[in-house]
Amino acid sequence: MMSTMRLSVCVAFAALTGTAAADILHVPGDFPTIQEAIDAAVDGDEVEVHPGTYVETINFLGKAIWVRSSDGPDVTIIDAQQTGSVVTCNSGEGPDTVLDGFTVTGGTGTDPGDGFVRGGGMYNDGSNPTVTDCSFEGNTASFGGGMNNEGSSPTVTNCSFEGNTASFGGGMRNSGGSNPTVTNCTFSGNIPSSNGGGMYNSSSSPTVTNCTFSGNGNSSTNNGGGMYNSGGSPTVTNCMFSGNFADDFGGGMYNFSSSPTVTNCTFSGNTADFSLGGRGGGMYNDGSNPTVTNCTFIGNIVNTGNPNFFSAGGGMCNQSNSNPTVTNCTFSGNMATLPGIGGGMYNEGSSPTVANCTFSENSAFGGGGMYNEASSPTVANCTFSENSAFVGFGGGGMYNEASSPMVTNCILWNDSPDEFSGTGTPAVAYSNVQGGWRGIGNIDADPLFVDPVNADYRLQTGSPCADAGNNWGVPIDANDYDEDGVLCELFPVDLDGNPRFNADEADFDPGCGVPVVVDMGAYEYQFDPVEQVVFADLNADGSVGAADLLGLLVSWGPCGKGCCLADLNIDGSVGASDLLALLVNWGPCP
Repeated sequence: MMSTMRLSVCVAFAALTGTAAADILHVPGDFPTIQEAIDAAVDGDEVEVHPGTYVETINFLGKAIWVRSSDGPDVTIIDAQQTGSVVTCNSGEGPDTVLDGFTVTGGTGTDPGDGFVRGGGMYNDGSNPTVTDCSFEGNTASFGGGMNNEGSSPTVTNCSFEGNTASFGGGMRNSGGSNPTVTNCTFSGNIPSSNGGGMYNSSSSPTVTNCTFSGNGNSSTNNGGGMYNSGGSPTVTNCMFSGNFADDFGGGMYNFSSSPTVTNCTFSGNTADFSLGGRGGGMYNDGSNPTVTNCTFIGNIVNTGNPNFFSAGGGMCNQSNSNPTVTNCTFSGNMATLPGIGGGMYNEGSSPTVANCTFSENSAFGGGGMYNEASSPTVANCTFSENSAFVGFGGGGMYNEASSPMVTNCILWNDSPDEFSGTGTPAVAYSNVQGGWRGIGNIDADPLFVDPVNADYRLQTGSPCADAGNNWGVPIDANDYDEDGVLCELFPVDLDGNPRFNADEADFDPGCGVPVVVDMGAYEYQFDPVEQVVFADLNADGSVGAADLLGLLVSWGPCGKGCCLADLNIDGSVGASDLLALLVNWGPCP
């Protein structure tokens, strides 16, 4: 127990300050178990746990205390030995309740009364504790093998979740409006018997930053080897999803009726392998509208165990009215194995917006780069090259089945066996298509890539794609990508993050736009950057007003040859839809 001297010092300090001094309770020095120290502690106290294996379960009992190891998780272990949740916070604990520096193992969860055990490693119900520098290993439960958050939003930092198992959420499960902040964590080798190997989110919106999801899921994992999202709007930033596996859909990430924001993430070597056709090796979206920005999809695979069923969407699969916004992303080396379709991306009944992206070296039976079925995606300033499809099927670059994608300012070059195939009718404009394609402003000329052999699809000096696009094909920066507070400008950067609009030193613009003209493809050849280009600003004065309206009305009707600046939707005619688009954007752009 505490020495008489230490107690007298605490009392004296309290007398001088008028407040109770925080105690440091040592385990096993002062108390033989962690729970006994917690029982004795009051708010503000610290429980310092020295190296050893502590066979017990602990409950914070609503106390705002700091339970920490003295020497870290490698030598300080809490082992429940299959007797329940290792750690429990179910009494309204807040951020001042801290678990720091333990290996948490041997947990089997808590049944709150509905027959489903939750939180093998840690069970949080209506609580928001802080968890840091902990390792959750070898725990199991029905929900949330490593950690289960029920109406809870803990802050979880520098933790690892490894080898945990559950029906839903092998590593972590968040449900009932749980919005944890998860930073600098690793999720590896976690296995669900249903969905969500690394993390399962149901009607919850966690913020996940600088985390790694690797090797989660196996043949028992239905959907979402790395992460499963159902409802909610998670924010996932600077994360790596690699080598995760789903037996059905979404090797890296599965989204159902969910709208996550996914930024600066890499999806690499993930697999969806289903006997009736795996879908979404990297990411699968079902009735979902994620915003995916600055992400890389590389080497993801979808397989099928039955030649009568197609696998689909090696890199990304969008189905059931999924309309993601995919910007500044790279799709490379993804595969839909025979008879798979959509090596890079597969869209069925969906209308994604895809801009500033490259699709290269993807392969499938049909639609090596992209396969569209009953879909109308908008594809702008993208580069398709070195993608491949089966000769008898086609669509090395893009295959369209009953689909009418709008393809603008794109380059489709050196895809095998062709650039476009299928019964659909893509609207292609201001694009460079090998072999030629009907449409306004299209060309058929060597784009002069810098080094296509090494996948460098930037443009050389003298490229026919420079200043050959149409400004109105560039999407509006509605999500404020450059964080300048301006939402009415056209998207300001290319795939490299360089200025999208540049003034050509030769002042020759074969395309269409003012004051400068956008290039074709994902990369912009860099001249003198122009700060801002505003949609529907026909006279380039930075504002949409009467002069622009007059210019549109004067141009009313079918366009002639050359640049038709008032044709805002690039359909070859100036009409009511162009007038409406101009009026919607009326006024100055700050």
